[in-house]
Amino acid sequence: FCSRGSLVASMPHSPTAATSRRARSAAQTIFQRRLRTVALKGLQKITLGVALVSVLSCLLLMGRMLRGDVEGDFRQLGLAWAPVTHSLPRDLKYRVVPASPALKPPQNAPSVPAPAEPPVPAKLAVQVPTAAAVLDPRTAPPVDAQPEIHRRVTTASRDDRKAAAGPAAIICDWHQHTDKYLGEFLNKESKETTIEEARMTCLDGGEQCRGVTCRTEIQGCTARLGTPYLAFSPVHEVSYTADCKATSDGAVGPSSAPVFPGGFSVLQRVVVPVAHVQDKNKTTERRLLGPGRAGIVIVAHNKVPELKACLESLLKQRDDLRYFSLVVSLDDPPSYPKMEAVVRKVRDVSISIWHKKAEALKPVAKISEHFRFVLKTSFEKQGWEYAIFLETDLRVAPDFLWYFRATAPLLEEDPSLFCVSAWNDHGFRGLASNERRLFRTDYFPGLGWMIRKETWDKVKSKWPDYPSTGWDHWLRHGSGLQTRECIAPEVSRTHHVDQSTGTNVKKGSKAAKLLESMPVSKLRPGNLGDLSYLRHDAYDAQLQKLVKGARQLTFSQLKELRNLNASSSSVFLLPYVRESYSNLAKFFRLSGQPRTSHRGLLITRDPRHAAVVILVDQRLGKAYLPENLLWKPKATKVGKANPGESCDGYCQRLGMKCEASELEFINNCEAMTREFPCEKSCGHQVGKELPAYVHVTGRDTSLQCLVTDDVISTCKAQQPFSTRLCACVPRR
Repeated sequence: FCSRGSLVASMPHSPTAATSRRARSAAQTIFQRRLRTVALKGLQKITLGVALVSVLSCLLLMGRMLRGDVEGDFRQLGLAWAPVTHSLPRDLKYRVVPASPALKPPQNAPSVPAPAEPPVPAKLAVQVPTAAAVLDPRTAPPVDAQPEIHRRVTTASRDDRKAAAGPAAIICDWHQHTDKYLGEFLNKESKETTIEEARMTCLDGGEQCRGVTCRTEIQGCTARLGTPYLAFSPVHEVSYTADCKATSDGAVGPSSAPVFPGGFSVLQRVVVPVAHVQDKNKTTERRLLGPGRAGIVIVAHNKVPELKACLESLLKQRDDLRYFSLVVSLDDPPSYPKMEAVVRKVRDVSISIWHKKAEALKPVAKISEHFRFVLKTSFEKQGWEYAIFLETDLRVAPDFLWYFRATAPLLEEDPSLFCVSAWNDHGFRGLASNERRLFRTDYFPGLGWMIRKETWDKVKSKWPDYPSTGWDHWLRHGSGLQTRECIAPEVSRTHHVDQSTGTNVKKGSKAAKLLESMPVSKLRPGNLGDLSYLRHDAYDAQLQKLVKGARQLTFSQLKELRNLNASSSSVFLLPYVRESYSNLAKFFRLSGQPRTSHRGLLITRDPRHAAVVILVDQRLGKAYLPENLLWKPKATKVGKANPGESCDGYCQRLGMKCEASELEFINNCEAMTREFPCEKSCGHQVGKELPAYVHVTGRDTSLQCLVTDDVISTCKAQQPFSTRLCACVPRR
């Protein structure tokens, strides 16, 4: 309109109306022509700009497609990503076999051009035990001793799969993860296929491929690099990860064989969804621990760097962390500001802070009271069904939270279990290597552990005011839980750091250095497989089979054995008694107590040739030893000595004698509570006069019954403040 107005204003005025109308008409015509010209040029510029933006967007999108990043953008919009599909011939089946010059394709296999195989990089080499190693511990080499075999893919018809497998073919179990996706395509030209074809593509990709992601359970599938790994999928995709093992016959069918040390493993030759349990005759659903049922409590004192590092290691597992409530519990008021500042720096995860009332107590009692506080608050105030307790001097493994989510249902299903622990007391280098193997133990491990509310309900009324050597020792001996067990991993899911100061572990000490050197699992979440082998009956059945096939030796015979007479495929049975355990521990490089034992049985390896050695306590191992090897109590009189009296004196007064070996049969809280009131609970201590009852007042352990697993009791030992429990045999 400005153009039109300026044009009219520039024309000379005419006194006649006709002249004025002609002038206005001419001006309108000129204006319309100019407007069309300007509009056309503007439209051309806009069209050119839109075209340029479109071209740039397409180029950017194509670049992201090549990297596999675009599927994450689609997920953020709640859309499914669907590349162009293609299919392969249905009569081709892929089989993973070890490369061998002697391997020949079956006669009926479809002809496939044999491309030149480039050298396989060292990182693609996998250690594959033989089929016998998988099924029979007697022939299982340790991981360090397994030969390196490169994997390759060949094709064969269904009828010839067994023929193509060879003596050491690899069978891959595919574990299902619902509502999870693996990021980044394996290949730039990845296209959707069926589940079978995508799995074969993944196997062909070697260790680069972390699994397969599908739009549905069996369709729209692509092999993936796995970055991110098993992230949450808002469009309900399904992912599969592989666990490959060796087999000799190519047969298909589940096995309940448990995982044993050094390469022993569960052999399941079927696709097993993570959320299901494979039974002999049926598949029953076992759900992973879901949201709203559990919490994680970090028990902290005043160490800022330790709390920060502990939180950082835990926050790396955000996919599983969202199923838990997270809490930091503090018990040192002067350090509250600096400790809370560490927590407040975490912006995207909700973390609660609990304050325990300060008390003037000795360190051992203070720690015990802090644990009593967090246990009570977790189950009685928060109302959680499960709770995981973690100390600040621990760092967690990548699958720490997945490990607890996967094992939590076992605590519901099996009443013989009361806890799951992330720690293996004997997880030393050279002894622990199988990251998938879990085991049962009646020795509470601690160091990152989980229980249910019903367990707290059983022990809360017995919790001691002063557990003389620690709350964890009390839980092992005086809690009344001794007939129940814990699940623990062969390779620990927590790592103890060498902190500056500590109540039980000092920086630079031998214990600190030992803990620092212990390996921690690097296994990714979702790779534990079917855990039904940990059920009481199935687990004991496999141990019975292992013991039955072992060669029995004495400790002297075992020490004299040379490498030519034993190898990593050997399995030996070594009966022992606790009086000789210290010598065994030094030889086998174990801890000072028979930790990790199960009903008196402990599995380890000979440090010289890696042979499997089964140590069985001759007092406790009646489930695994024949009658002629068992030590049975011979005492005909068990009773209380006078206060401060030795067992020698007590038995002599009765015309009998004391035998030190008989004292071990009554060195437990069950025997003590039958004879003494034990008003302040039953706990653990170190002393040759134990088991005994502290009858005097004014001591930390007053009115407690005390037992020991550290020293060997003697008949002549005595203390003026305690009353001994004695076992007497007739004089000959």
